[in-house]
Amino acid sequence: MRILGRLACCVLLAAAGRAEIVDRIVASVNTSIVTLSDVQQEQRMVCFLNNGQPSLNDPAKIRDLASKLVDRILIRQEMEGGVFPSSPKSETDAAMRATRQRFPTEDAYRAARDRCGISEVELVRYLELQNQVLDFIDFRVRPGLQVTPEQVRAYYDEQLVPAWTKNNEAAQPLDAVREQIIALLTENEINTRLDAWMKDLRAQAEIRFR
Repeated sequence: MRILGRLACCVLLAAAGRAEIVDRIVASVNTSIVTLSDVQQEQRMVCFLNNGQPSLNDPAKIRDLASKLVDRILIRQEMEGGVFPSSPKSETDAAMRATRQRFPTEDAYRAARDRCGISEVELVRYLELQNQVLDFIDFRVRPGLQVTPEQVRAYYDEQLVPAWTKNNEAAQPLDAVREQIIALLTENEINTRLDAWMKDLRAQAEIRFR
């Protein structure tokens, strides 16, 4: 991301004796911008981590990914506005190990990086920033979150038991699935709080898409 100052809508680079358009602004949020190269770099990470395509050409998909980058800028601006410790290196190391383990061999891992056009340095940095953002989100939206026994019972009676009955499956006892229910309800509540928080951040920011 770059600070929006005197930049015009396009960044020009003199090459081979002529000026060529190599980048353009696709979104701005407060004083920061998202360029097409930012979107394409993010897509290369999506390519590697989620087996997507190395680049985007569809304007709708470019805007959708730019919107996600805008949200990330808003979160990082919130992080920078207070005192929030960096994520421990062990988290990044664990994320790298998990990423490598998705591939059967080291050659397969490198081939996937080459296909998507990312270096290992870029990958490590991306995972590091991702962990920092996720830790901050957890710090911001999790406090005070509790799943009550009544909520667990209601989900079991109203969701799981009818689903088992519909599928002609034997209902498991509540105690056997209690922890899974708590984890699911916790995740749902975190997502609800995150959506509400992001809606507030967007409402307070000056966001433009081009």
